[in-house]
Amino acid sequence: MNAKAFSRVLKNTIIVDLEYRFNYAMIVLSSLITIVMEWAIFSHVFATRSEVGGLAASSAFAFILYGMLLRTVQSLWGPVFTSIEEIREGGFRRYILQPIFHPSYFLAQSLGNKATPLLGATFICLIFKSPLFSSPDTFLALHELPYTLLSFALSTLLLWGAYLLIVYGSFFLDESSFLIVSLNIAASLMSGSQLPLSWYPETVQKVLLWTPLPLWGDWPLRAALGMLTLDEKINYLTLWALWATIFAGLIVILYRRGLQRYESFGG
Repeated sequence: MNAKAFSRVLKNTIIVDLEYRFNYAMIVLSSLITIVMEWAIFSHVFATRSEVGGLAASSAFAFILYGMLLRTVQSLWGPVFTSIEEIREGGFRRYILQPIFHPSYFLAQSLGNKATPLLGATFICLIFKSPLFSSPDTFLALHELPYTLLSFALSTLLLWGAYLLIVYGSFFLDESSFLIVSLNIAASLMSGSQLPLSWYPETVQKVLLWTPLPLWGDWPLRAALGMLTLDEKINYLTLWALWATIFAGLIVILYRRGLQRYESFGG
C-alpha cells in the first residue's frame, strides 16, 4: 500500500470513528436532556406535595432515572429493522436452510445490541445507590433485588416478543415501520415508565389494565422502588404468564404461516 492509499484509509477510519463517537455522545446528551426535562416536570408536581398517586417526592428522581434506563434497554430498532430487511430481501432463507431457530437468534441479537446500555444502566444504578447520593432506601433494596431483576428480565422479554410479532407481521404487510413507531410510543408514554399510571385518569387506567402495557413499565418500576405488595407481585407474574402465552401462540402462528407465504413466493 502506497503512502497516498494509506493516508486515505487512515483518514476514512478516523472519520468513521469520529462519526460513531459523535453519535454516541449525542445519545448520552439526549438522555441527560430527557432526565432534566422530566425532573423539571416532577419538581413542579411535588413543589407543595410530599406524595402524589402513591409516589413519594423522595423517590421521584429514582423513578425518572430508572424509567429512562428501562426504556433505553427495552426499546429495539436495529435487530427489528435488520430482520425485516432479511425478509424483504430474501436473506431469511438462511434460517430455513441451516436451520437456525429465528426467535432464539432474534433474542441473541437483541441482547447483544443492548449489552452496552444494560451495563451502563447497571453502573448508573450502582452510582446512584452509593453514598454520593441520598437515594431512597426502597430503591433497589437488597431484599427486593431478586424480584426486581426478575420483573425487569421478564418485562423486557415480553416487550421483545412484541417486537418479534412485528417482524413476522412483515411477512404480510408491505410497510410495518409504523407498527414499530407506534409500539415505541405506547411503551414509552402509556406503560408507566415515564409517568406513574396512578397519575392517569381512572378510565385510562382501567383500559390499560386490559393490555400488556403496565407489564413493560409499571411492573419493573414499582418493583425497583419497593412499591409492590405480595398480592401485586403475584398478580403481575400471573398477568405476565397470560400475555407471554398469548404472544408465544401468535409468534408460532405468524412464523409458520409467514414461512409458507415466504416459500410460496420463492423467498
